[in-house]
Amino acid sequence: MLLRHSHFLHGLILTRADADRCYTLRNAEFAVHHRGGGTERQALADAARMRQALEGVFDLRLPDAPELDPILDRLTGAGERVATRT
Repeated sequence: MLLRHSHFLHGLILTRADADRCYTLRNAEFAVHHRGGGTERQALADAARMRQALEGVFDLRLPDAPELDPILDRLTGAGERVATRT
């Protein structure tokens, strides 16, 4: 079954266009593509930065649910970095 390996089921993909730029997010990789050229890229390091981008840039309302931050951390790889430090 190919669907269970789909990145649409196991990852996060967003895009939003403004008049002069386009914002994209693929898991923790955030980018701002300027219409005149040039791209700014940033890796979102943890759930707090992911939440900031989702709510601020993409204008999404996220619940204050305790189970959400571990999911966002998993998308950024923060949970894996913490586990390898110990």
